[in-house]
Parts: sequence; C-alpha cells; structure tokens
Amino acid sequence: MEQLPIRKTARLVVRDKNDHIYGFIRPLGSKSRAGDLDFSGGGVADNETPEAAALREFKEETGFEISEPITFHYGVSERDGDEWFTRYYYLSSERISPCDITQLPEHIGMVCASKTTVLDLTDCQPHKAAIDCLEFTAVA
Repeated sequence: MEQLPIRKTARLVVRDKNDHIYGFIRPLGSKSRAGDLDFSGGGVADNETPEAAALREFKEETGFEISEPITFHYGVSERDGDEWFTRYYYLSSERISPCDITQLPEHIGMVCASKTTVLDLTDCQPHKAAIDCLEFTAVA
C-alpha cells in the first residue's frame, strides 16, 4: 500500500485585549473553503519547527512581528483528499492592537471576530476545534 504524503502546517491564533480573534476571509476564487475564515499560517519547511513556521507565516502575511512568546495550543492529524495533514495551532500571548490592523493593506483582508462569529464563519473542523477549546479571558 502506498504511503500518503504528510504535510505539516502551522497556524497562529492572534487576539486583541477584548478577546476578539483575528483571521482572514478566504477569497471567493479560492480552490477550497472560499469565503471561510482562516488563520495566518502555512506549510512547515523541512528545516524549521512548527512554531518558527507560524511566526514566519504571520510576518509574511501581515507584516507584523510577534515579539511575545507563542504557545502550542492544539494539534490534529487528518486526511484531506490525497494528503495527510498534521496541523499545529499556536496562540500568541501578545495582544494585537486593533489600530495595527487598520494599517494593513486592504488586500490582506484581516478581520476581527468574536469566538461565536469565528465558529460560525469557518467550516474547517480543525479550526473549529482549536477555537472551541480556547479559553477567553479579556485583559484590562
């Protein structure tokens, strides 16, 4: 039996001080999950850790550098078509400022949403599971 390839991906979940989650709405022309909410992230290169990949992808996609530590939050392996994915979700302890988001180029399309809205906006089961088990404690 042929071994299916395993693709590692890492995502970074970022919140503001009011526990709003920041993500991206996938463009309507996307190959999969068009209009779905997604988190910054992507593939893990052979020579990097999932944590490093999550930080690299966040900087590449938003231009922001996260200076605070990030922590592993949730992981899952699943089959998607002809590939197996190992998905790593990290949580940033740094709370992003909403005014930082307004400075992003419009094409980036980052949105801010509550936990309930995020769960409504995504059909991706690993995304739902990662957010559903997230504890929310707004900071003053």
